[in-house]
Amino acid sequence: MARLVSDILLLPALGDQSKELLARLTSISRKLRATASTDDLRRATWVMEHLDEGDVPDTNGVGVNHYGARQLIQALRQLQRGVPQDTVFEALAKNVGLTPIGEPYAHSIYDPKIHEDSVGGLLPGKQVVCIARGWRFNDDIVMRAKVNPIQ
Repeated sequence: MARLVSDILLLPALGDQSKELLARLTSISRKLRATASTDDLRRATWVMEHLDEGDVPDTNGVGVNHYGARQLIQALRQLQRGVPQDTVFEALAKNVGLTPIGEPYAHSIYDPKIHEDSVGGLLPGKQVVCIARGWRFNDDIVMRAKVNPIQ
């Protein structure tokens, strides 16, 4: 199935039939994931779950540039070599131009623009502790930092 998907994605232009086929493959992949008996099987299906979504920005058919693609491949190779995934993720994020928001266990003031309230009910200006970094690309918030209130 993965080979079929890759062949479809490499077509010069996706026609209606190709898009319909991708949508069906995505649906099958989601059903396989839902009924998978092991975590390994569930993880094996994720790559095909969002192929039919049209929310990818129009970049003349290119999702990432050459540099970004090279960084992704290098990160995947490091994972194959057994480098811890958190280390690989941090390096990849920084190498493609993302800057971190927050440091794990660091205290700050809650700002809903850059923080995600992981428990609910936080008000701006309250003291919080960062439990997971967020990420920014230039001036855009890509992922807000997850925070908890300080007890």
